[in-house]
Amino acid sequence: WQNESLLIYNVQPFVFSFVAGRQTYTCGVGGDFNITRPVRFDSVYARDTGGNDYPIQVVTAQEYASISAKYITTQIPQCMYDDGNVPLKNLSFWPKPSDSSWSVVLWVWGAIQNFTSVNDVISMPPGYQEMIEYNLSVYLAPKFGKEPTKAILSLAISSKASVKRINYSVNNLKMPSTLPGQRGNRYTLADFLSGR
Repeated sequence: WQNESLLIYNVQPFVFSFVAGRQTYTCGVGGDFNITRPVRFDSVYARDTGGNDYPIQVVTAQEYASISAKYITTQIPQCMYDDGNVPLKNLSFWPKPSDSSWSVVLWVWGAIQNFTSVNDVISMPPGYQEMIEYNLSVYLAPKFGKEPTKAILSLAISSKASVKRINYSVNNLKMPSTLPGQRGNRYTLADFLSGR
């Protein structure tokens, strides 16, 4: 479930200092950025000494490979490439950070806690306990030579759907200023329907 965005109930910021002139950092337990290996970065920022954040674009392997002058330096990196390695990811910034007083802010999906024993006390939002119990029943049934009942299957599906519904958020639609019919920052339904 760590890979399902709609089951992730929080996004956490982690702040690490840049090392002047260093381009690549390991990320994961024991790495340069010593956190649980993130499944995904929701967003990444460069932070100055005043606490101001400047966005860093997370790019694909192809986009990073297409950068010809990889070793130039700057105060504010423009992009970051995550190679996805296991157990430590390699995060490469471009241009290379030139100022160690700046930091990188990694907003990562919060991990659903792992259980190490049946006596673990876990704190989760409403709905998660029911979702975990019913889906665990479905998962374990075949291991004991059983078929989950239709009622258990239905509860597993509906409890998971309920959690996903709560975690779903709709982003605001932004219209480009060059769009025909644009008046300042407003674009109305009438503009759309009239083709302006």
